[in-house]
Amino acid sequence: MVRILAVADMHASSMGLSTCKRFVNEFEPEIMVVAGDITNFGPTEWAEKFLDAFELPLLAVNGNCDLDGVTSAIKSRDHNDMIDRRKEFLGLEFLGLGYPSGLDFDTLIGENIDVVVSHVPPRGCNDMVLDQRIGDHYLRDFLRRLEPRLVISGHVHESRGICGLEGIVCVNPGPAKDGLGAIIDINDEIKARLIEIV
Repeated sequence: MVRILAVADMHASSMGLSTCKRFVNEFEPEIMVVAGDITNFGPTEWAEKFLDAFELPLLAVNGNCDLDGVTSAIKSRDHNDMIDRRKEFLGLEFLGLGYPSGLDFDTLIGENIDVVVSHVPPRGCNDMVLDQRIGDHYLRDFLRRLEPRLVISGHVHESRGICGLEGIVCVNPGPAKDGLGAIIDINDEIKARLIEIV
């Protein structure tokens, strides 16, 4: 079994950093996956501090509030960088999608991917703001063809949750800046649960 701590949307807050540290200590994951918006349009130094604050493996993509300096900070740490890349970890194949993604999705169809990490959710899963869906329909179509087991996203603070997309488990852990996250245990099955600082 592989235990993933899924977080997103720290937005350069002290609460976001302390939330992640507390979850690491409490739930003892093998890996932390960060689905973007480490900062709130900077500063780059905060992102660097965050990326260097953990001893366990940490894989990250950028979000819409992460400026070029933050994206560069992620990319400069090869062990953290998941921006438009795939990586293997403990038998799981991860694919990270940058914001915006520069990947040609068609070249990935047929690849064996277990986990997709994207800041923006696919259309129809964890993407409701008021009464409108704001998820990416291109991403949804890609996921339906790629057929990963799990998608981790963030971005939509109002739509924290766990849902399914034609057999794919989709998790939005909610904003870590508000003390929120998710634990996902993967073996033959995927068991995901939302967690929070109380």
